[in-house]
Amino acid sequence: MPYNCGVCLKQVPDTKHITGQTMKDDGTVTIIAMGLPKACDVLRSGLYRGVDRAILLTDRRAGGSDTLATSYILSCAIRKLDPDIVVCGRQAIDGDTAQVGPQPVTE
Repeated sequence: MPYNCGVCLKQVPDTKHITGQTMKDDGTVTIIAMGLPKACDVLRSGLYRGVDRAILLTDRRAGGSDTLATSYILSCAIRKLDPDIVVCGRQAIDGDTAQVGPQPVTE
């Protein structure tokens, strides 16, 4: 049975020229970014590399969100996708808080 995979994504300054191979056909991969419309660039890059779907969460009301608010917004979007597995990075090079991926969000 193929996996339905959700991936949290954050656009940060490029530190290396990274290339990737096309994703395998045995799963659906959706990347999700929360940020300004400029984040479409990194989402588009994921689509070029074989990602199946890309979602941008953007709203002026979310501007300046702390890690708890960011985690909550991302978790709401992920719940709608109902993925089998969620993959988050450890930390981003801009804020370097390393909290969004493991941030507990309760209802």
